[in-house]
Amino acid sequence: MSASTGSEPIVLASGQDHPYGIVAEGDFLYWTNYGEAPSFDVGGELPAGHREDRGAVMAMRKDGTSLVTLAPHQHQPNGIAATSTHVFWTSYGLRGGGAVWKVERGGGEPTRLAAGLRTVGAIAVAGRHAVFVSFFDFMDDDVMRVPIEGGEVTTLASRQNPAGIALFGAEVYWTNFVGGQVMRVPVQGGQPQEVTRPEAARRGMTGIAVRDGALYCTNAGDAGGSGGTVLTMRTDGTGSRMLARDQRLPFRIAVDERCVYWTNMGSADKADGAIMSVPIDGGTPAVLASGQRQPIGIAVDDAAIYWVNLAHGSKEGQVMALAKPPHPARV
Repeated sequence: MSASTGSEPIVLASGQDHPYGIVAEGDFLYWTNYGEAPSFDVGGELPAGHREDRGAVMAMRKDGTSLVTLAPHQHQPNGIAATSTHVFWTSYGLRGGGAVWKVERGGGEPTRLAAGLRTVGAIAVAGRHAVFVSFFDFMDDDVMRVPIEGGEVTTLASRQNPAGIALFGAEVYWTNFVGGQVMRVPVQGGQPQEVTRPEAARRGMTGIAVRDGALYCTNAGDAGGSGGTVLTMRTDGTGSRMLARDQRLPFRIAVDERCVYWTNMGSADKADGAIMSVPIDGGTPAVLASGQRQPIGIAVDDAAIYWVNLAHGSKEGQVMALAKPPHPARV
């Protein structure tokens, strides 16, 4: 059972072409417009001149003003991260052209940090490195890093299927969608370790966030998009507990000092997605916003929750904001 809140979401930007990832940094929001309906129909690799680079990396003040295109003509921009000086993103490259990029937050010419990749997904920045994943090949994908100034790409873990990625201290954590595990490895390299107990692994692991020594994860549920869950555990895998059950395709997740927030994507052809929350120490999940059209990426700051509605198969994607409820719902 879920409670509901009285706050109403607002549209910060509309007419976006399949917005996918979003990050909040300082007074700005940054997001990727994938530029086409995400697909796993891989086919053969396309030469660079035959790819349609319809995606873009966008920026806007959190009050909905100063909308700008930071990087136009991008090829399937996907994951996104930001520091105090730069925005980083991945180009998925389903049929070739996968890459890692950065640009100054104030704009300028993008710099390509890594090229010649395929199916590049989530990304995070740890000190002097960008850590990113490939996601497609059913336990034959990689977790990688590249210096933020450019240089050699290092593989931290192979034979994975990483859907989400998070950083805590000197380690990178990720979810394996097919294998159903949470994994970790030192950012500087080492032996990958399974965080979840083998008996707890469940296919469908998607988003991951970390705060104060605890991991928060979403599991998309069964193939029909029902039975999704949200769970938490310590970074060593102990103390695992369920925070929400019976969710409708939960995907990305964020956390603050009070609550856990996630996107329920819902159906691919209906506006039945939702933004959800639950107190960080447990309670009744709350519906913060319903009737959303495939909400996918999510970010939070001290004042608000931000997300993007993919709007699959159209150029009607949205960037949304909702003021945080004054107090989390509790049982």
